[in-house]
Amino acid sequence: MLVWAACLSAAPTLVLDTTALGPFSIAVGATGPPQTVAVTNSGDGTFNLGVTSSAQWLSATYQAAQTCTSNNCGQIAITLATSALAQGSYTGILTVLDPNAINVPQTITVTVNMGGTVPGSLTLYAPPGGSASASFTTGANARESVTAPWLSVAFSGLGSFQFDVSCMILASAQNLTANAYNGSVTFSGSSFAPDNKTVPVTFNVTTSPIADPGTTSLTFSASAGGSAALATQYVWINNVGQGTLAIADTKVAVDTGSWLSTTQPAGTTLVGIVVNPTGLAAGTHTGTVTVDSNAANSPTVFNVGLTVNGPGSGPTITWPRILNISDFTPNEPVSPGDIVAVFGADMLEGDPITPTTLPLPTQVGAGKTQVLVNGLPAPIFYASYGQINIQIPFETSTAQAAQIQVVRNGITSPVGTVPMAASAPLVLEFGCSFANVCPAPWGQYGLGLLYPDNAFPMPASYPIPNERPAKVGDVIQFFAVGLGQMSPPLVTGAVPPTSPLPTFAQAFSVCFAPAPTVTTEVCTPAQYAGIAPGYVGLYQINVQIPANAPTGDAVYMSITNGPSSTSDYVLLAIQ
Repeated sequence: MLVWAACLSAAPTLVLDTTALGPFSIAVGATGPPQTVAVTNSGDGTFNLGVTSSAQWLSATYQAAQTCTSNNCGQIAITLATSALAQGSYTGILTVLDPNAINVPQTITVTVNMGGTVPGSLTLYAPPGGSASASFTTGANARESVTAPWLSVAFSGLGSFQFDVSCMILASAQNLTANAYNGSVTFSGSSFAPDNKTVPVTFNVTTSPIADPGTTSLTFSASAGGSAALATQYVWINNVGQGTLAIADTKVAVDTGSWLSTTQPAGTTLVGIVVNPTGLAAGTHTGTVTVDSNAANSPTVFNVGLTVNGPGSGPTITWPRILNISDFTPNEPVSPGDIVAVFGADMLEGDPITPTTLPLPTQVGAGKTQVLVNGLPAPIFYASYGQINIQIPFETSTAQAAQIQVVRNGITSPVGTVPMAASAPLVLEFGCSFANVCPAPWGQYGLGLLYPDNAFPMPASYPIPNERPAKVGDVIQFFAVGLGQMSPPLVTGAVPPTSPLPTFAQAFSVCFAPAPTVTTEVCTPAQYAGIAPGYVGLYQINVQIPANAPTGDAVYMSITNGPSSTSDYVLLAIQ
């Protein structure tokens, strides 16, 4: 094991200053402006970088610095040869390779919008009293005029490029009855000439369901000759209108073969999009999934892309997507025993898997998917094609970044890294749905702060059930991750002991402040800070709100056991 770690630490570690460029608005017939991505090395050794592209209009070369340092190893110079592209949106992927580096391949996604993103026309849907919007970008100095009282336009966020101005057209049905309404928005003065036009807007105010899928674009990566039902990604079509949304039918269309199919659990608006690369040649394949429903804006169309790699290719980790499951912030340290999400591609065959027994398994699926942390198999909470949630083994050293790899069908991914710390506490505020992690009703409602009677002391502006503020003197209970090892030691992947009850070497306090920058926080010892009985990787904190705590609809709360171990802030209301 020590030899394995030493070999990895002697290799160069690639760090790109960005993994996504654009979208760039480019006039039809024009060539896009040249771009660069800075390259640094957080490891040892020397780079020998090469770059390949998935699109003919996109190319790049590595320009090495004369002397490679941890602050500067040169740059990747990118050319956008877009003059032959028709109007529309295009995305290309640059893959950075190096036989020496431990965490490659890495990818850079580049998006261009030929002719800009201001639409030629727009159709929006909303229920009576509701609203709908569409967002895009315009050139600098754009102005607008509207022809209907229910229409408005908002600009925000000047960026470093002249096209990077966010724009939103908003239609409000506050005083409208169910009907179809027509208006227009005229843009003028934009530094990007194709933006200067009139956009007709049709606003459908309806009492019918309105389908909102969140995203209409999905991408997959697979190995040539992969197994049947290689991967499934699920999309949930939400109803933002009235009535009950019901899916009637799904249809697929592909560029070649029959690699795309769907599954639709009865009685739900969940659609599983399944790809099977069997028989497909290496390269990029495209398809669509059309979902018919009773929604006023039916059908919903999903664009699906599948990249088939050569035989023997395996899982990949999308850099830098090894993140804590609290706020998913890149490059934040995690601790031994912490719960992290590893994002990538081609990591599991078939449907997602959520283990329901303890101790948690370290291997799942037909391809015997594993995640190794410094060579140790990690317990798995959840696994899917593009995401695996694991517990960082308590045995993981905090002396340096942890080296993480995904193994499927005996093929091991390149290494991804995540910073380590002995303790990296984060209060769970939203979005916990992992089996054996979140006790009900917290997992049901997706919120971490609660009373013993399961009502939430959150601001009234939060769209949650049982809204009410906490009161000074109340005892509240909430959950966290990343608090680190306890005594007696917790065992990786296993149910924690309750007798004797593990304790921390240094007690935790809970702090309250009227703003995150205030230095005069009010801190009080936690009544209990330790394991959440029966759950892996989850900690529970009980605290009585002190008499001198700040009050208001947005009080900032955090936990700490010293200056080097303080959590993020979460908001709650205190009367």
